[in-house]
Amino acid sequence: MSKDFVERYIKILKDFLEDESESCLYKASLLSKELVNSGIRPEEVVEMHLKSFKEVLKPYSFNEWVQKIYKSFSLLIEIMTFYGNAYKEYLDLKDNLLQAMSMQVAYKRLQVYVDEIEFITKRLASINEELDTKVMELGTLHKISKVINSDLNFNNLLDQILVCVKEIIDYEDCYIFLMDDQTGNLALIKHYESTIGQGEAKSSILQQVNQEVMNKKEHQVVDLETRTWEQNFAGSGILLAIPMLVENKILGILNLIIDQKKEMIDELLKMLSIVVSHVAIAVKNATDYEYVKKTAITDGLTGVFNHNYFYERFKRELDWSKHHQLPLSLLMIDIDNFKKYNDTYGHVAGDKMLKVIADILRFCTRDEDIIARYGGEEFAVLLTGVAKKVACKIAERIRESIDLGSNFNTNEVCGQVTVSIGVSSFPEDAKTVGELVNIADKALYISKEKGKNLVSFIDV
Repeated sequence: MSKDFVERYIKILKDFLEDESESCLYKASLLSKELVNSGIRPEEVVEMHLKSFKEVLKPYSFNEWVQKIYKSFSLLIEIMTFYGNAYKEYLDLKDNLLQAMSMQVAYKRLQVYVDEIEFITKRLASINEELDTKVMELGTLHKISKVINSDLNFNNLLDQILVCVKEIIDYEDCYIFLMDDQTGNLALIKHYESTIGQGEAKSSILQQVNQEVMNKKEHQVVDLETRTWEQNFAGSGILLAIPMLVENKILGILNLIIDQKKEMIDELLKMLSIVVSHVAIAVKNATDYEYVKKTAITDGLTGVFNHNYFYERFKRELDWSKHHQLPLSLLMIDIDNFKKYNDTYGHVAGDKMLKVIADILRFCTRDEDIIARYGGEEFAVLLTGVAKKVACKIAERIRESIDLGSNFNTNEVCGQVTVSIGVSSFPEDAKTVGELVNIADKALYISKEKGKNLVSFIDV
């Protein structure tokens, strides 16, 4: 088939996936007639379609593939319909010639055409069956990805991994090893075994195979029956050892012992590799989360996040906002005349006042917002998904609540308490953490200069 036909068909297919217009179908009908006149056979048309949609799918995301593949076959059906009509016209033009031929020759030509159509029908049925399988696999992967990434609790995550992998492959045994950062060794942290026994021999086998994975940084497929082991092992099956890689660093290894035919291993490995990539990210997120929980991420006095965690979270939230093109706002809040307040009422009263202000900040913000004690008498609030105009309204609500609320409970806080607030926002003001903090600080200074108990921002 000529390169020109393929290029024209790719263009028609691209247009059709974006806009199922009559213009696309008209171009398809013209192309079909040319294909018939050029002697292009039906199976060649199908092959042209299969090659073309692989090229056309490249710009689309993985989640859109199934929809686009089904849609592309709508065009193929139209093409084959046009092709059939054009072929019928072609046969009509050749009718005089067919009449001159013997009935036996005509029958054979017709039989060849019928066989071709039957072949195409079977091919399309096979393709449709493959698509159904892929759709089911993609659905399972989506479900597993959603389940695995929905829980940061480390123990819950490990249980979910065992269950989710079981949905992909009916394993006999499953072992999850994670890397110990302190010792640099793999540690077995979760496992499931269908049969108990030969624990020492299994442990030795897993250790040997996992060492190969560590050395090569790639999965290993081992037939347990045909390979010689250091210890006697009476088991059977295939051992799969798949590394959990994040940024080319091995976080751990997933080991599975399965009873499957060897010819099915390659297909299973494709699915498992995708699952394990999700598992690796989920494990990293969970371990990071556990680490943060073990370290002091909150301020001991007020219960809000501390300065260090605030910056770590700020960077993550800003990266997320950039990736998803969402706004993010920062409030820098300073308690007015705090030193004088401490000198007048004492540090105990000052501590109580800090707690009250932290509670007011929680009350005036959402659960997804990040509140931190930035310094001695200074707080910072990250408002996720909030643009500058709304952020200023929230800041004003905080300022008014503190101004009024500080007089409500004189047992907790004595005297008048006010705050000055500076606001900065991404992307209006800046695109880095440092710039956003600097602009919010300058706006805070403006509030102080103008008499305090104010909300200020800078138009950048």
